[in-house]
Parts: sequence; structure tokens; C-alpha cells
Amino acid sequence: MAGILKPEKIDGISLVPVMKNPKKLTKKYAVSQYPRDENKMGYSLRDGKYRYTIWVEWKNKVSNFDKIIAEELYDYEKDPLETVNQVNVKSYARIAKAMKQYMAEYLHSQK
Repeated sequence: MAGILKPEKIDGISLVPVMKNPKKLTKKYAVSQYPRDENKMGYSLRDGKYRYTIWVEWKNKVSNFDKIIAEELYDYEKDPLETVNQVNVKSYARIAKAMKQYMAEYLHSQK
């Protein structure tokens, strides 16, 4: 947009497509991480419609992804205030499975 060439050794991606079309996505989801207390850490994925969160054991500032304490799935079109966890609701099984796969991909990419 500024009319200059992109440097060869630079991290990141261009946001020009999003600036030209705000409905265009650069990623499947946004990621956030936050502690609940001294022994739980939450990892959330948010796409345009859903938020999926896993809570894992967190000891000595290390997350144990083999010890999932709880899961949450919220539908922001139907429940923008996150009042009903849909993670175990049969009609959301396909969405929950996809979000779990995205979470696995994300966690694997962090190793």
C-alpha cells in the first residue's frame, strides 16, 4: 500500500487483504491463554462464531496438556454472553470435534 517492496527477511503476513476487505480472514482462529488460579491454565480458540476452551493442569508454570480438567464451547450467534456451555451437546458435536482438532494443531505448532 505504501508502494515499497517487502524486505526479504521479515516475519508475519501482509494485512493488506484484510484492510481492503474486512470480511477476509488471515487465520482460522484467534488464540488466548490465561490462568484461572495457581493450578489451572486456560487455552481458548475463537473463530467468527465459536469459542472453544480447554483448562489444563498448570504446575510450576508448566501446562500439562495430558491433564485436561474441563472444556467449554460457546456459540456467539446464539449466546453472546456465554451462558450455555455446548461442548457436550449432541447438535454441537461436529463443531466441538473441529475446534478440538484446531486446538491440537495449535498446541502441536507450539512445540
